[in-house]
Amino acid sequence: MKFWKLASVAIALILSSAANASPLDIGNWQHVARMSHGDSGMFDGNGELLSNYSYGAYTGDPLQTSDFQTTFDVYAEMEILFITGDQEIWGRTSYSDMRTLIDARQGNFNPNIIFDARVNGIEQQVMGNVLSRNPQEYYTEDPWITLLGGHIDGVNNDLILWGESGFDNGSGHSDLKNQHLGVNVYVSTLSPVPVPAAVWLFGSGLISLVGFARRKKA
Repeated sequence: MKFWKLASVAIALILSSAANASPLDIGNWQHVARMSHGDSGMFDGNGELLSNYSYGAYTGDPLQTSDFQTTFDVYAEMEILFITGDQEIWGRTSYSDMRTLIDARQGNFNPNIIFDARVNGIEQQVMGNVLSRNPQEYYTEDPWITLLGGHIDGVNNDLILWGESGFDNGSGHSDLKNQHLGVNVYVSTLSPVPVPAAVWLFGSGLISLVGFARRKKA
């Protein structure tokens, strides 16, 4: 009986740890861009998150106080992850789905993209927004990426993950990045996926408990 009590406690602790883990702990990710908290505006460049665009320089510090974007390879089923510098809020979605919405330039302010996300302290699937308009019409700050709800919801609820051209009109667009140590952008890579730390701990914990139980019986 004691063994199963210990096992249940171990499983609860491991699952709790896994639920609060960063998505960066599982899989392989390339850090491709950062919208820093070093100024009140949005991303200083204007690359529309294209894979062949570069801006600034990456110092190796995920909390650097300057913006950057680097080039990256694209493959089918690739994911893109937006995550705050403190890793409290994040959203992961299909890069190709996001790219399609950006390139369509439909000017849609309503929810139009699915994110696997952590928002309001809960990991959940949500509908966010990609607002993309023709930059020739003076909307050089697009694309706007909202984690939850439409574009206006994102502004009002401090859930804007991305915007460009240093846009800053003091209306709350940059609140998320400034309150949470900036926003980092990662893309998944094709490298072999390592065993997640939480899974390894789960397995090793059960093995240890089984060994303990057998020694008690002996």
